[in-house]
Amino acid sequence: MTLEHILPQTPDDWWCHRFGEESTGKYVGCLDNLAFVPLSLNLESRKERIRRKKRFRAEDPLGINREITEHREWSPITIKVRQQWLARHAAKVWRLPQA
Repeated sequence: MTLEHILPQTPDDWWCHRFGEESTGKYVGCLDNLAFVPLSLNLESRKERIRRKKRFRAEDPLGINREITEHREWSPITIKVRQQWLARHAAKVWRLPQA
């Protein structure tokens, strides 16, 4: 398994237009912009647009990656929404005992 950047590490003009050239660096390394995928899938989808990446995720055995398909587009707002979703999910999975 590898980590795929939904917003690519080296975004092309299409991605830069959607995020703004200066803000791509702010979001590219965020946990909320990452998905666990097999290496072969990562290599195949690394420069793809979000529509194609969503097709790869639709049948993903990891439910946490299928959530990506629920978003119409991938943008700074989408990443923030995913951040909230991941936080809620993590709180359910990793409950800490009350002190």
